[in-house]
Amino acid sequence: MSPEDRRRSIVDAAREVAIESGLVALTLKSVGQQANAASSLVAHYFPVMNDLVIETFSSLVGEELSTLQGIQDSQSSELERMQTLVNWLLGEARLEVTAVWLDALVLGRRNEDLAAEVRLQLDNWQVAVSASIRHGIASGEFECQNPDAVAAHILSLIDGLNAHSLVNYEDSSGLGNFLRQLVESELSLPAGALSGS
Repeated sequence: MSPEDRRRSIVDAAREVAIESGLVALTLKSVGQQANAASSLVAHYFPVMNDLVIETFSSLVGEELSTLQGIQDSQSSELERMQTLVNWLLGEARLEVTAVWLDALVLGRRNEDLAAEVRLQLDNWQVAVSASIRHGIASGEFECQNPDAVAAHILSLIDGLNAHSLVNYEDSSGLGNFLRQLVESELSLPAGALSGS
């Protein structure tokens, strides 16, 4: 295996460990076992374990946003793109990535390098959601005085809902309806506009 392929296999193994057991479970031993490699080999490619934690987090959450945007790019209206965004944010399929986000937020409290990466990824989401709102305003589909504030409102609410979902707090479908109603109100959309698939 080439050095590049070996490094990639280690990063892929770290992603699997993070999804299965969280960022806190990333150790030389756990990643080595997942990659079928000696711990010393993992240490050779990542002498500072925190670098692998940060790269794993960045890879997982960056891929999520990229995948979402790829789906949105194939859609013909800003309303469809917003429906996709809301449904994606509420989807059970992203619970694993949600858990990684929450791990990073907690660990970042005492890990400034990880915190900086979390802030960067939060900025990426803020920019993406703000841009979607602005495109909807430009196309005449949305009305909104402050796209940045509304994007922050949406993302802050989904962060709270995601945290609740990890401990099965309240009914997820009811909370999802609340988010849709809030976004419809913020963007001056008719009631039920975001209920489509």
